[in-house]
Amino acid sequence: MNISVYIPTGNILVGGGEVVPLMQAQFLSRMGHTVTVLCISSKVTTDFFKNFQQNNPNISYVFLKPAYDGFEDLSQTTIDHRMTHELYFALSRPLSSYLNINAPDVILTHYAPAGISVPSTIKQALFLHGVPSEIQTVNVSGFKSADARIAVSNSVAEGWTEQTGQKPEIVIHKGCLLYTSSRSRN
Repeated sequence: MNISVYIPTGNILVGGGEVVPLMQAQFLSRMGHTVTVLCISSKVTTDFFKNFQQNNPNISYVFLKPAYDGFEDLSQTTIDHRMTHELYFALSRPLSSYLNINAPDVILTHYAPAGISVPSTIKQALFLHGVPSEIQTVNVSGFKSADARIAVSNSVAEGWTEQTGQKPEIVIHKGCLLYTSSRSRN
């Protein structure tokens, strides 16, 4: 399967929001899938990302250039929630163009507003790591535009259900799908 993992800040920040999608890309690549990581084009790259690239030569990397200026060097910038929205919107057209030309089987996103840029011809799985502190149209629209929504816990699933009126289809815990065993536990 041809899979794109969209994490614009994956090469410029090191945090859970960057590490989890990169580890997901690594795992999928090791399973034999063709994986492309999509990040922002930047003058500065973290050592973590450089090491990740070096240790994962089977993964392709595409660096999207924002549609407007102001994002060339984010290394000295505090990237808050507003700035994150702005970053994703600046990458909206480049992402959409890339997906229309390269047509992966699926794109994995980890930020609800990212889904607004995904053409309807491309399947999208949205991974939900947390719940926004307030209801915003852009989050609800991104959530509802995904083909599949995957929450990392019951509380995250419940939070998104309260904000959107729609339950995520899948809840995972510690990276694993939950299931009930036919054997009882003592």
